[in-house]
Amino acid sequence: SAPAPRHRRRPRWRLCMPHSLAAALLLTTMAQAQQQQLQQSLQKALTAHKANLLPEALEHYLAVLSLNPQLPAIHNNVAAIHLAQNSPADAEASFRTAVELKPDYAEAHYNLAVLLSERPDLPAAKQRLESQRHSHHFPSFG
Repeated sequence: SAPAPRHRRRPRWRLCMPHSLAAALLLTTMAQAQQQQLQQSLQKALTAHKANLLPEALEHYLAVLSLNPQLPAIHNNVAAIHLAQNSPADAEASFRTAVELKPDYAEAHYNLAVLLSERPDLPAAKQRLESQRHSHHFPSFG
């Protein structure tokens, strides 16, 4: 008689997580935590800004930018605080960053032009405003 068929025991697969997948999961978890931290910092910044607590608002806006420096609206808000704190050079740098990040950001162009209009470099401010007025319907600067 023929020998009875041997039932092969299926191997128990040991699943191990590839390092790249583990790293991706870790990054996703970190990204989610950073996103949550960014949202919390942004909410605190906006609340402080509305309450005119400018040093606190600035601190929270800077925390947002440390997590994501690619947010032109935050740079614009930071510039507004710098202006309120009589730091026009810092304000100008923040407005310029905002328009570099988003070249069609009309508010930042306008704010930068207004800031420049207060300096002796009035022609540069007028040129910036006029270039934006044509594309974003700002009033004439005269």
